[in-house]
Amino acid sequence: MPSATQRRSKADERLDPDDIYRQIGLVVVAFQTPLETTLMQIGWMATEPSHAADGRGALAEMGFSQLVTATARRVDAFVAGLDIGHDEFRRNFLSNFHQLLTSCRDVARQRNRTVHSAYIHIEGGDQLVGIMRSDMRKAADGPGVDFDQELLTPSSFDAFLQEIARVAIGLSHSKVQLAQWVRRPRS
Repeated sequence: MPSATQRRSKADERLDPDDIYRQIGLVVVAFQTPLETTLMQIGWMATEPSHAADGRGALAEMGFSQLVTATARRVDAFVAGLDIGHDEFRRNFLSNFHQLLTSCRDVARQRNRTVHSAYIHIEGGDQLVGIMRSDMRKAADGPGVDFDQELLTPSSFDAFLQEIARVAIGLSHSKVQLAQWVRRPRS
């Protein structure tokens, strides 16, 4: 016969706040390391010369949105200056890269929503019966307030973490392609 701890229901397991807060921490780390760092590396690699005043130091002081914009500008200029032919490949690369940058902006909005939300513990009696994420914003259509709320489980962040991974892998592939072009002659 199972012990009392083995008989815990799935609802009890879903409501462990430590599991949910670990997932929030994972969102922060997964965003910071592969996305922000890789964007900085790409922007720096696309800067000519790499020791220029607007190189690595300038990128390190930018907010994420500014970093995305600066990286787009630098990569566009870098790729435009390549003397490699293959114009269709270059256009496809830039199109895919800009789609990744759009995804970076979307991921950043979701990350901010996750990090800056209030997390409300809902209790009944002496038991935790739910955890709700609540983000309050000024209403887009007037002077009121909009609430973005969600009842959480440890798997609430799985799709978001998968999206971060997809974007990070795409940026890594872009970085590898750009690294192959770095030593190419420039026009």
